[in-house]
Amino acid sequence: MEDKKYNISYIKNALIDEVRNYYDKKSTINDYNKTIEDLETLLEVMRTKDYKSMDNDAFIILFSTLAPKYYSDNSIISKKMVNKYLSALMICGNYYNNPEKYDERQAKIAENELLLGLSFFERKLSNIQKEKEETLNYLHKNSQVIYEYRKIINSFNNGQKIKSYQFRMLEDFFKIKGYSERDIILLLEAVKGNNNILSVKENKGKINFDKIYDVRNIIKRGFEYIEKPYIVSDRKNEYISLIDYIYENHKEGTKVIIKLLPEYNENLEFSYGYDLEAFLFVCKTLLIKFQNELLYYSLEMSCLANYNDIEYRKLIQEEFKLYENIYSTLRNYMYSQLDLYFKDLDEMKEEEDVNNLFYAASSENDTFLENDLKNIPKDRYDQVRDLLIKLKKGLLHVNDSKKLNEAFPGLLELRCDQIRIAYRHLNNNNYVIIGVFIKKDDNDITEYRKNFRRTYVRILEKEIVEERLFKRLEEDKHYGGRINS
Repeated sequence: MEDKKYNISYIKNALIDEVRNYYDKKSTINDYNKTIEDLETLLEVMRTKDYKSMDNDAFIILFSTLAPKYYSDNSIISKKMVNKYLSALMICGNYYNNPEKYDERQAKIAENELLLGLSFFERKLSNIQKEKEETLNYLHKNSQVIYEYRKIINSFNNGQKIKSYQFRMLEDFFKIKGYSERDIILLLEAVKGNNNILSVKENKGKINFDKIYDVRNIIKRGFEYIEKPYIVSDRKNEYISLIDYIYENHKEGTKVIIKLLPEYNENLEFSYGYDLEAFLFVCKTLLIKFQNELLYYSLEMSCLANYNDIEYRKLIQEEFKLYENIYSTLRNYMYSQLDLYFKDLDEMKEEEDVNNLFYAASSENDTFLENDLKNIPKDRYDQVRDLLIKLKKGLLHVNDSKKLNEAFPGLLELRCDQIRIAYRHLNNNNYVIIGVFIKKDDNDITEYRKNFRRTYVRILEKEIVEERLFKRLEEDKHYGGRINS
Protein backbone atom coordinates (compact mmCIF):
# COMPACT_ATOMS: atom_id res chain seq x y z
CA MET A 1 0.00 0.00 0.00
CA GLU A 2 1.33 3.38 -1.02
CA ASP A 3 1.16 6.09 1.66
CA LYS A 4 -0.61 9.35 0.92
CA LYS A 5 1.53 12.46 1.11
CA TYR A 6 0.56 13.48 4.63
CA ASN A 7 1.99 16.95 5.06
CA ILE A 8 0.83 20.37 6.26
CA SER A 9 -0.81 21.18 2.90
CA TYR A 10 -2.83 17.97 3.08
CA ILE A 11 -4.04 18.74 6.62
CA LYS A 12 -4.79 22.37 5.80
CA ASN A 13 -6.84 21.40 2.73
CA ALA A 14 -8.82 18.87 4.77
CA LEU A 15 -9.69 21.60 7.32
CA ILE A 16 -10.56 24.07 4.56
CA ASP A 17 -12.96 21.52 3.06
CA GLU A 18 -14.59 21.07 6.46
CA VAL A 19 -14.97 24.82 6.98
CA ARG A 20 -16.38 25.23 3.47
CA ASN A 21 -18.84 22.41 4.13
CA TYR A 22 -20.00 24.20 7.31
CA TYR A 23 -20.75 27.45 5.48
CA ASP A 24 -22.40 25.58 2.62
CA LYS A 25 -24.77 24.05 5.16
CA LYS A 26 -25.35 27.44 6.71
CA SER A 27 -26.41 28.84 3.33
CA THR A 28 -29.03 26.09 2.94
CA ILE A 29 -31.16 27.45 5.81
CA ASN A 30 -32.72 30.07 3.53
CA ASP A 31 -33.43 27.36 0.96
CA TYR A 32 -35.11 25.23 3.64
CA ASN A 33 -37.26 28.18 4.73
CA LYS A 34 -38.41 28.88 1.14
CA THR A 35 -39.21 25.21 0.56
CA ILE A 36 -41.20 24.93 3.80
CA GLU A 37 -43.14 28.06 2.91
CA ASP A 38 -44.01 26.65 -0.55
CA LEU A 39 -45.11 23.29 0.82
CA GLU A 40 -47.26 24.84 3.55
CA THR A 41 -48.99 27.03 0.95
CA LEU A 42 -49.59 24.02 -1.27
CA LEU A 43 -50.86 21.81 1.55
CA GLU A 44 -53.22 24.49 2.82
CA VAL A 45 -55.14 24.27 -0.44
CA MET A 46 -54.76 20.49 -0.83
CA ARG A 47 -56.29 19.83 2.60
CA THR A 48 -59.64 21.27 1.56
CA LYS A 49 -62.39 18.81 0.71
CA ASP A 50 -64.78 21.42 -0.58
CA TYR A 51 -64.10 20.53 -4.19
CA LYS A 52 -67.33 22.24 -5.22
CA SER A 53 -66.29 25.72 -4.13
CA MET A 54 -62.50 25.62 -4.59
CA ASP A 55 -60.91 27.72 -7.31
CA ASN A 56 -59.58 24.97 -9.56
CA ASP A 57 -57.83 27.30 -12.00
CA ALA A 58 -55.87 29.07 -9.22
CA PHE A 59 -54.97 25.76 -7.58
CA ILE A 60 -53.88 24.21 -10.87
CA ILE A 61 -51.47 27.11 -11.44
CA LEU A 62 -50.13 26.83 -7.87
CA PHE A 63 -49.80 23.03 -7.98
CA SER A 64 -48.27 22.95 -11.46
CA THR A 65 -45.64 25.45 -10.32
CA LEU A 66 -44.65 23.93 -6.98
CA ALA A 67 -45.33 20.20 -7.15
CA PRO A 68 -42.86 19.14 -9.87
CA LYS A 69 -39.92 20.20 -7.65
CA TYR A 70 -40.82 17.63 -5.01
CA TYR A 71 -42.04 14.60 -6.89
CA SER A 72 -38.78 13.55 -8.53
CA ASP A 73 -35.55 14.76 -10.10
CA ASN A 74 -36.79 13.04 -13.25
CA SER A 75 -38.87 15.54 -15.26
CA ILE A 76 -40.87 12.76 -16.98
CA ILE A 77 -41.92 11.23 -13.65
CA SER A 78 -42.71 14.66 -12.20
CA LYS A 79 -44.92 15.57 -15.16
CA LYS A 80 -46.71 12.24 -15.00
CA MET A 81 -47.43 12.56 -11.26
CA VAL A 82 -48.61 16.17 -11.58
CA ASN A 83 -50.96 15.28 -14.45
CA LYS A 84 -52.31 12.33 -12.50
CA TYR A 85 -53.10 14.53 -9.49
CA LEU A 86 -54.66 17.30 -11.60
CA SER A 87 -56.78 14.76 -13.47
CA ALA A 88 -58.09 13.41 -10.15
CA LEU A 89 -58.80 16.98 -9.00
CA MET A 90 -60.78 17.69 -12.16
CA ILE A 91 -62.87 14.49 -11.76
CA CYS A 92 -63.71 15.39 -8.14
CA GLY A 93 -64.58 18.97 -9.07
CA ASN A 94 -66.87 17.89 -11.92
CA TYR A 95 -68.63 15.30 -9.79
CA TYR A 96 -69.33 17.55 -6.78
CA ASN A 97 -70.49 20.40 -9.01
CA ASN A 98 -72.76 18.20 -11.11
CA PRO A 99 -73.23 14.76 -9.49
CA GLU A 100 -76.04 13.76 -11.85
CA LYS A 101 -73.77 13.80 -14.90
CA TYR A 102 -70.65 12.04 -13.46
CA ASP A 103 -69.86 8.61 -12.01
CA GLU A 104 -69.66 8.53 -8.21
CA ARG A 105 -67.32 5.49 -8.25
CA GLN A 106 -64.78 7.28 -10.41
CA ALA A 107 -65.03 10.32 -8.16
CA LYS A 108 -64.23 8.18 -5.08
CA ILE A 109 -61.17 6.71 -6.84
CA ALA A 110 -60.04 10.19 -7.81
CA GLU A 111 -60.57 11.44 -4.27
CA ASN A 112 -58.34 8.62 -2.99
CA GLU A 113 -55.64 9.76 -5.45
CA LEU A 114 -55.91 13.26 -4.01
CA LEU A 115 -55.48 11.88 -0.48
CA LEU A 116 -52.37 9.95 -1.59
CA GLY A 117 -50.97 13.18 -3.05
CA LEU A 118 -51.75 15.01 0.17
CA SER A 119 -49.98 12.33 2.21
CA PHE A 120 -46.95 12.49 -0.11
CA PHE A 121 -46.48 16.24 0.33
CA GLU A 122 -47.07 16.06 4.09
CA ARG A 123 -44.21 13.58 4.31
CA LYS A 124 -42.09 15.85 2.16
CA LEU A 125 -42.77 18.77 4.48
CA SER A 126 -41.97 16.67 7.55
CA ASN A 127 -38.67 15.49 6.03
CA ILE A 128 -37.63 19.00 5.01
CA GLN A 129 -38.41 20.32 8.51
CA LYS A 130 -36.36 17.47 9.99
CA GLU A 131 -33.40 18.20 7.67
CA LYS A 132 -33.56 21.86 8.60
CA GLU A 133 -33.57 21.00 12.33
CA GLU A 134 -30.59 18.65 11.90
CA THR A 135 -28.70 21.32 9.97
CA LEU A 136 -29.40 23.93 12.65
CA ASN A 137 -28.21 21.51 15.34
CA TYR A 138 -25.03 20.80 13.34
CA LEU A 139 -24.36 24.52 12.90
CA HIS A 140 -24.93 25.23 16.58
CA LYS A 141 -22.83 22.26 17.74
CA ASN A 142 -19.89 22.96 15.42
CA SER A 143 -19.70 26.74 15.39
CA GLN A 144 -16.91 26.82 17.99
CA VAL A 145 -15.09 23.87 16.37
CA ILE A 146 -15.16 25.57 12.97
CA TYR A 147 -13.84 28.73 14.61
CA GLU A 148 -10.89 26.69 15.97
CA TYR A 149 -10.30 25.04 12.60
CA ARG A 150 -10.05 28.49 11.06
CA LYS A 151 -7.50 29.44 13.72
CA ILE A 152 -5.43 26.33 12.88
CA ILE A 153 -5.59 27.16 9.17
CA ASN A 154 -4.43 30.71 9.92
CA SER A 155 -1.56 29.34 12.04
CA PHE A 156 -0.41 27.19 9.11
CA ASN A 157 -0.69 30.13 6.73
CA ASN A 158 1.20 32.49 9.06
CA GLY A 159 3.96 30.05 10.07
CA GLN A 160 2.77 29.74 13.68
CA LYS A 161 3.05 26.64 15.88
CA ILE A 162 0.01 24.50 16.67
CA LYS A 163 -0.96 24.43 20.36
CA SER A 164 -1.47 21.28 22.45
CA TYR A 165 -5.28 21.57 22.62
CA GLN A 166 -5.34 21.99 18.83
CA PHE A 167 -3.47 18.69 18.47
CA ARG A 168 -6.33 17.01 20.33
CA MET A 169 -8.83 18.75 18.05
CA LEU A 170 -6.96 17.49 14.98
CA GLU A 171 -6.87 13.96 16.38
CA ASP A 172 -10.66 14.07 16.98
CA PHE A 173 -11.22 15.57 13.53
CA PHE A 174 -9.43 12.73 11.72
CA LYS A 175 -11.12 10.11 13.91
CA ILE A 176 -14.52 11.49 12.87
CA LYS A 177 -13.42 11.42 9.25
CA GLY A 178 -12.65 7.70 9.54
CA TYR A 179 -8.86 7.73 9.25
CA SER A 180 -7.01 4.68 10.54
CA GLU A 181 -4.97 5.04 13.74
CA ARG A 182 -1.80 4.61 11.68
CA ASP A 183 -2.75 7.49 9.38
CA ILE A 184 -3.79 9.72 12.30
CA ILE A 185 -0.36 9.25 13.88
CA LEU A 186 1.38 10.10 10.59
CA LEU A 187 -0.74 13.26 10.30
CA LEU A 188 -0.02 14.35 13.87
CA GLU A 189 3.68 13.66 13.38
CA ALA A 190 3.63 15.92 10.31
CA VAL A 191 2.26 18.72 12.51
CA LYS A 192 4.82 17.99 15.24
CA GLY A 193 7.57 18.05 12.65
CA ASN A 194 6.35 21.43 11.40
CA ASN A 195 6.28 22.75 14.98
CA ASN A 196 9.85 21.58 15.54
CA ILE A 197 11.02 23.26 12.35
CA LEU A 198 9.37 26.52 13.43
CA SER A 199 10.97 26.24 16.89
CA VAL A 200 14.40 25.72 15.37
CA LYS A 201 13.90 28.71 13.06
CA GLU A 202 12.93 30.85 16.03
CA ASN A 203 16.12 29.83 17.83
CA LYS A 204 18.22 29.89 14.64
CA GLY A 205 19.38 26.34 15.30
CA LYS A 206 19.79 23.25 13.16
CA ILE A 207 17.02 20.80 12.34
CA ASN A 208 17.51 17.15 13.30
CA PHE A 209 15.21 15.54 10.77
CA ASP A 210 15.90 12.02 12.06
CA LYS A 211 14.65 13.03 15.48
CA ILE A 212 11.68 14.90 14.09
CA TYR A 213 10.44 12.09 11.89
CA ASP A 214 11.55 8.95 13.72
CA VAL A 215 7.95 7.95 14.57
CA ARG A 216 6.95 8.36 10.95
CA ASN A 217 9.96 6.33 9.83
CA ILE A 218 9.02 3.54 12.22
CA ILE A 219 5.44 3.44 10.96
CA LYS A 220 6.35 3.77 7.29
CA ARG A 221 9.37 1.44 7.43
CA GLY A 222 9.47 -0.68 4.29
CA PHE A 223 10.58 -4.30 4.54
CA GLU A 224 12.60 -5.98 1.82
CA TYR A 225 11.56 -9.47 0.83
CA ILE A 226 13.84 -12.16 2.24
CA GLU A 227 13.23 -15.57 0.80
CA LYS A 228 13.15 -18.26 3.48
CA PRO A 229 16.58 -19.94 3.35
CA TYR A 230 16.87 -23.59 2.45
CA ILE A 231 19.59 -26.05 3.38
CA VAL A 232 20.18 -29.79 3.35
CA SER A 233 23.05 -30.60 5.67
CA ASP A 234 24.00 -33.00 8.44
CA ARG A 235 24.96 -29.92 10.44
CA LYS A 236 21.59 -28.16 10.06
CA ASN A 237 20.77 -28.56 13.77
CA GLU A 238 24.14 -27.07 14.63
CA TYR A 239 23.39 -24.05 12.46
CA ILE A 240 19.98 -23.63 14.07
CA SER A 241 21.55 -23.73 17.55
CA LEU A 242 23.93 -20.96 16.51
CA ILE A 243 21.02 -18.93 15.13
CA ASP A 244 19.07 -19.33 18.36
CA TYR A 245 22.09 -18.36 20.47
CA ILE A 246 22.76 -15.19 18.48
CA TYR A 247 19.08 -14.24 18.49
CA GLU A 248 18.68 -14.79 22.25
CA ASN A 249 21.82 -12.78 23.02
CA HIS A 250 21.24 -9.98 20.56
CA LYS A 251 20.63 -7.37 23.27
CA GLU A 252 24.28 -7.56 24.22
CA GLY A 253 24.76 -5.50 21.09
CA THR A 254 25.72 -6.02 17.49
CA LYS A 255 29.27 -6.89 18.53
CA VAL A 256 27.96 -10.34 19.53
CA ILE A 257 26.97 -11.05 15.94
CA ILE A 258 30.12 -9.61 14.42
CA LYS A 259 32.20 -11.57 16.91
CA LEU A 260 30.43 -14.92 16.55
CA LEU A 261 29.95 -15.20 12.83
CA PRO A 262 33.57 -14.80 11.74
CA GLU A 263 34.62 -17.41 14.31
CA TYR A 264 31.91 -19.71 13.05
CA ASN A 265 32.96 -19.04 9.47
CA GLU A 266 36.49 -20.02 10.34
CA ASN A 267 35.29 -23.27 11.94
CA LEU A 268 33.36 -24.01 8.74
CA GLU A 269 36.33 -23.01 6.60
CA PHE A 270 34.51 -19.83 5.62
CA SER A 271 37.26 -18.54 3.45
CA TYR A 272 38.34 -19.63 0.01
CA GLY A 273 35.84 -22.31 -1.04
CA TYR A 274 33.75 -21.99 2.12
CA ASP A 275 30.22 -23.35 2.54
CA LEU A 276 28.18 -20.51 1.09
CA GLU A 277 24.91 -22.35 1.58
CA ALA A 278 25.48 -22.65 5.35
CA PHE A 279 26.55 -19.02 5.63
CA LEU A 280 23.45 -17.74 3.83
CA PHE A 281 21.21 -20.01 5.88
CA VAL A 282 22.55 -18.57 9.15
CA CYS A 283 22.52 -14.94 8.05
CA LYS A 284 19.19 -14.90 6.26
CA THR A 285 17.38 -16.79 9.03
CA LEU A 286 18.64 -14.21 11.51
CA LEU A 287 17.66 -11.35 9.21
CA ILE A 288 14.10 -12.71 9.01
CA LYS A 289 13.90 -12.96 12.80
CA PHE A 290 15.12 -9.40 13.32
CA GLN A 291 12.88 -8.15 10.54
CA ASN A 292 9.90 -9.68 12.37
CA GLU A 293 10.89 -7.70 15.46
CA LEU A 294 11.01 -4.49 13.42
CA LEU A 295 7.59 -5.26 11.96
CA TYR A 296 6.16 -5.88 15.45
CA TYR A 297 7.32 -2.49 16.76
CA SER A 298 6.20 -0.76 13.57
CA LEU A 299 2.68 -2.12 14.15
CA GLU A 300 2.83 -1.20 17.84
CA MET A 301 3.67 2.40 16.94
CA SER A 302 0.71 2.43 14.53
CA CYS A 303 -1.69 2.06 17.48
CA LEU A 304 -3.02 5.45 18.63
CA ALA A 305 -3.22 4.39 22.30
CA ASN A 306 0.46 3.35 22.25
CA TYR A 307 1.42 6.56 20.45
CA ASN A 308 -0.32 8.72 23.07
CA ASP A 309 1.39 6.79 25.90
CA ILE A 310 4.62 8.81 26.01
CA GLU A 311 6.63 6.29 28.04
CA TYR A 312 5.63 3.32 25.90
CA ARG A 313 6.23 5.33 22.74
CA LYS A 314 9.80 5.97 23.89
CA LEU A 315 10.25 2.27 24.62
CA ILE A 316 9.04 1.38 21.11
CA GLN A 317 11.50 3.88 19.63
CA GLU A 318 14.40 2.46 21.64
CA GLU A 319 13.61 -1.16 20.76
CA PHE A 320 13.07 -0.33 17.10
CA LYS A 321 16.41 1.49 16.89
CA LEU A 322 18.14 -1.46 18.56
CA TYR A 323 16.76 -3.97 16.07
CA GLU A 324 17.31 -1.60 13.16
CA ASN A 325 20.98 -1.33 14.14
CA ILE A 326 21.35 -5.11 14.51
CA TYR A 327 19.54 -5.78 11.24
CA SER A 328 21.60 -3.27 9.27
CA THR A 329 24.88 -4.48 10.78
CA LEU A 330 24.16 -8.13 10.01
CA ARG A 331 22.94 -7.33 6.50
CA ASN A 332 26.03 -5.25 5.72
CA TYR A 333 28.25 -7.97 7.18
CA MET A 334 26.63 -10.64 5.01
CA TYR A 335 27.18 -8.60 1.85
CA SER A 336 30.75 -7.74 2.77
CA GLN A 337 31.51 -11.46 3.12
CA LEU A 338 29.79 -12.19 -0.19
CA ASP A 339 31.88 -9.50 -1.87
CA LEU A 340 35.04 -11.22 -0.61
CA TYR A 341 33.72 -14.57 -1.74
CA PHE A 342 33.03 -13.42 -5.26
CA LYS A 343 36.30 -11.55 -5.43
CA ASP A 344 38.00 -14.89 -4.79
CA LEU A 345 35.89 -16.49 -7.50
CA ASP A 346 36.80 -13.78 -9.99
CA GLU A 347 40.48 -14.43 -9.27
CA MET A 348 39.86 -18.17 -9.54
CA LYS A 349 38.60 -17.73 -13.11
CA GLU A 350 42.16 -16.92 -14.18
CA GLU A 351 43.41 -20.37 -13.13
CA GLU A 352 43.66 -23.21 -15.64
CA ASP A 353 40.76 -25.59 -16.13
CA VAL A 354 41.09 -28.96 -14.45
CA ASN A 355 37.90 -30.49 -15.80
CA ASN A 356 36.23 -30.40 -19.21
CA LEU A 357 32.54 -29.49 -19.30
CA PHE A 358 30.17 -30.57 -22.03
CA TYR A 359 26.53 -29.62 -22.34
CA ALA A 360 23.57 -31.87 -23.07
CA ALA A 361 21.45 -30.35 -25.81
CA SER A 362 17.90 -30.58 -27.10
CA SER A 363 18.94 -29.42 -30.56
CA GLU A 364 22.07 -28.53 -32.46
CA ASN A 365 22.13 -25.07 -30.91
CA ASP A 366 20.16 -25.12 -27.65
CA THR A 367 21.44 -26.73 -24.49
CA PHE A 368 19.08 -27.86 -21.75
CA LEU A 369 20.86 -25.57 -19.30
CA GLU A 370 20.39 -22.48 -21.48
CA ASN A 371 16.71 -23.27 -21.91
CA ASP A 372 16.35 -23.83 -18.15
CA LEU A 373 17.78 -20.38 -17.44
CA LYS A 374 14.50 -18.91 -18.69
CA ASN A 375 12.92 -20.20 -15.46
CA ILE A 376 15.73 -19.00 -13.20
CA PRO A 377 15.57 -15.43 -11.80
CA LYS A 378 18.37 -13.36 -13.31
CA ASP A 379 19.60 -12.35 -9.87
CA ARG A 380 20.55 -16.02 -9.32
CA TYR A 381 22.74 -16.26 -12.40
CA ASP A 382 25.86 -15.61 -10.29
CA GLN A 383 25.26 -18.82 -8.39
CA VAL A 384 24.94 -20.80 -11.63
CA ARG A 385 28.07 -19.22 -13.05
CA ASP A 386 30.16 -19.76 -9.92
CA LEU A 387 29.22 -23.41 -9.53
CA LEU A 388 30.23 -24.10 -13.13
CA ILE A 389 33.55 -22.26 -12.65
CA LYS A 390 34.33 -24.18 -9.45
CA LEU A 391 33.61 -27.47 -11.22
CA LYS A 392 35.87 -26.51 -14.13
CA LYS A 393 38.71 -25.44 -11.82
CA GLY A 394 38.36 -28.48 -9.58
CA LEU A 395 37.68 -26.27 -6.56
CA LEU A 396 34.33 -27.59 -5.36
CA HIS A 397 33.81 -27.60 -1.61
CA VAL A 398 32.53 -30.83 -0.11
CA ASN A 399 29.06 -29.30 0.23
CA ASP A 400 29.00 -27.86 -3.31
CA SER A 401 28.39 -31.23 -4.94
CA LYS A 402 26.30 -34.25 -4.05
CA LYS A 403 25.69 -37.72 -5.49
CA LEU A 404 21.96 -38.41 -5.64
CA ASN A 405 20.33 -41.52 -4.21
CA GLU A 406 19.69 -44.83 -5.95
CA ALA A 407 16.48 -43.54 -7.54
CA PHE A 408 18.64 -41.49 -9.94
CA PRO A 409 21.77 -43.57 -10.57
CA GLY A 410 24.70 -41.67 -12.01
CA LEU A 411 23.11 -38.25 -11.53
CA LEU A 412 25.06 -35.63 -9.56
CA GLU A 413 24.12 -32.13 -8.51
CA LEU A 414 25.96 -28.87 -7.88
CA ARG A 415 24.37 -26.89 -5.05
CA CYS A 416 24.31 -23.30 -3.86
CA ASP A 417 21.43 -22.11 -1.74
CA GLN A 418 18.39 -23.38 -3.70
CA ILE A 419 20.12 -23.58 -7.08
CA ARG A 420 20.67 -27.13 -8.35
CA ILE A 421 22.71 -28.00 -11.46
CA ALA A 422 22.24 -31.60 -12.60
CA TYR A 423 25.31 -33.22 -14.20
CA ARG A 424 27.00 -36.56 -14.85
CA HIS A 425 30.56 -37.82 -14.81
CA LEU A 426 31.47 -39.14 -18.26
CA ASN A 427 35.04 -40.39 -17.68
CA ASN A 428 38.35 -39.18 -16.32
CA ASN A 429 37.99 -35.38 -15.98
CA ASN A 430 35.04 -35.04 -18.35
CA TYR A 431 31.54 -34.02 -17.18
CA VAL A 432 28.26 -33.31 -18.94
CA ILE A 433 25.91 -30.60 -17.68
CA ILE A 434 22.27 -31.75 -17.88
CA GLY A 435 20.23 -28.78 -16.61
CA VAL A 436 19.53 -26.28 -13.83
CA PHE A 437 16.54 -25.63 -11.54
CA ILE A 438 15.52 -24.18 -8.18
CA LYS A 439 14.70 -26.60 -5.39
CA LYS A 440 12.12 -25.24 -2.94
CA ASP A 441 10.93 -28.35 -1.16
CA ASP A 442 12.77 -31.30 0.38
CA ASN A 443 10.20 -33.71 -1.02
CA ASP A 444 9.96 -32.27 -4.53
CA ILE A 445 11.64 -34.69 -6.95
CA THR A 446 9.87 -33.55 -10.14
CA GLU A 447 12.91 -31.65 -11.45
CA TYR A 448 15.22 -34.54 -10.59
CA ARG A 449 13.05 -36.91 -12.61
CA LYS A 450 13.01 -34.50 -15.56
CA ASN A 451 16.79 -34.14 -15.59
CA PHE A 452 17.36 -37.86 -15.04
CA ARG A 453 15.26 -38.66 -18.12
CA ARG A 454 17.05 -36.16 -20.33
CA THR A 455 19.16 -37.82 -22.96
CA TYR A 456 22.59 -36.48 -23.71
CA VAL A 457 23.18 -38.25 -26.96
CA ARG A 458 23.60 -34.80 -28.47
CA ILE A 459 26.38 -33.07 -26.55
CA LEU A 460 27.77 -29.68 -27.45
CA GLU A 461 31.42 -28.99 -26.72
CA LYS A 462 32.26 -26.23 -24.28
CA GLU A 463 33.87 -24.02 -26.93
CA ILE A 464 30.51 -23.80 -28.73
CA VAL A 465 28.49 -23.08 -25.60
CA GLU A 466 30.56 -21.37 -22.94
CA GLU A 467 31.31 -18.12 -24.71
CA ARG A 468 27.61 -17.26 -25.08
CA LEU A 469 26.62 -18.95 -21.79
CA PHE A 470 29.05 -17.08 -19.56
CA LYS A 471 28.42 -13.84 -21.40
CA ARG A 472 24.72 -14.28 -20.60
CA LEU A 473 25.42 -15.08 -16.95
CA GLU A 474 27.80 -12.14 -16.57
CA GLU A 475 25.33 -9.63 -18.03
CA ASP A 476 22.94 -10.15 -15.11
CA LYS A 477 25.36 -10.16 -12.22
CA HIS A 478 23.30 -8.87 -9.28
CA TYR A 479 24.15 -11.32 -6.52
CA GLY A 480 25.99 -8.89 -4.26
CA GLY A 481 23.06 -6.43 -4.28
CA ARG A 482 20.14 -8.67 -3.43
CA ILE A 483 18.74 -10.08 -0.24
CA ASN A 484 16.78 -13.11 -1.42
CA SER A 485 19.73 -14.99 -2.84
